[in-house]
Amino acid sequence: VSDNTTAFDTYDLMDSRGLYGIAVVDQEDGSLAGYTSASDIRLAADDEGKSSMDVDIMSYLAAVRQWTVTEKGKAKYPICYVHEDATVAQVVQKLVKTGYHRLFVVDEGKMPIGVISLFDILKFAMTKKA
Repeated sequence: VSDNTTAFDTYDLMDSRGLYGIAVVDQEDGSLAGYTSASDIRLAADDEGKSSMDVDIMSYLAAVRQWTVTEKGKAKYPICYVHEDATVAQVVQKLVKTGYHRLFVVDEGKMPIGVISLFDILKFAMTKKA
């Protein structure tokens, strides 16, 4: 989704497509700006409704995750990704280090081109053993 999409529309899209996570891209250049997942919906519950879901997704995430957004609307929160030439070992290392369930794959311009999940790694490992 674009970084100017409302939080409500973002989570509605995730629900309608059965997604557990989705990339947020910069509306100007299409580069990876952030991500949101089902975990953020749990944060909203902890927030006790203080944060409106009618704001753009990045502002909403800033409120529920308690991090800041710069004047230009850019997140000051680390985005976890790997480049398309990353090895399986590099992907696993980053997943373990961050504790994330998925990593976005980006090209040289940091444009999202895919996603790798823990399930993908397990499936890869099982097919290599067979």
